Amino acid sequence: MRETGVEAAAAHVGLDAIESDPDGVADTYRALGCTDVVVPWLGPDHFASREAVADAGARLAAAADALADRGCSLHYHNHDQEFVDVDGETGLDRLLAAAPTVGLEPDLGWAGVAGADPLALLDRYAERVDLVHLKDYDADAGEPAPVGEGDLDLDTTVSAVREHGVSWLVYEAEATPDSYDALERAERCLDRYW
Repeated sequence: MRETGVEAAAAHVGLDAIESDPDGVADTYRALGCTDVVVPWLGPDHFASREAVADAGARLAAAADALADRGCSLHYHNHDQEFVDVDGETGLDRLLAAAPTVGLEPDLGWAGVAGADPLALLDRYAERVDLVHLKDYDADAGEPAPVGEGDLDLDTTVSAVREHGVSWLVYEAEATPDSYDALERAERCLDRYW
């Protein structure tokens, strides 16, 4: 990373791994110059009831405290299962209320797939967002789309990200993550917008 000038925006680490070895997680990513740790997934069962969300929030809050003691911060990355209704609120709103020290790494595409307004989500939690996953979505099909080919207004999105002082806009290629085509598309997009 030093030789190429590459910086790590954040590390996606499962909640179980953080809970079982917070020292190891913090040591590993601090050694890479990365102090932002993101829980990338909690399955739909964590959003099945008010109690399930409260339990998940308590676990995230405890993990955030453990990492904070070790010089790292914790964030949560959404998919679409967090937007289910849980007694009149989305599971994501309940989760973040139960874990007030946890940041949000919003995945704008998955928010759109779930029927949420990605930019309203970004605005609502702006003070807790320092990393944004730029992914597009096809609202009619209810699935992610390549960036620039879906319903996400890129000009407005990038303006909002800049307005909120977000440090990292992460281009995500869900369908073709390991192709040169994905890298070239990402380069064109980021050259144009970032």
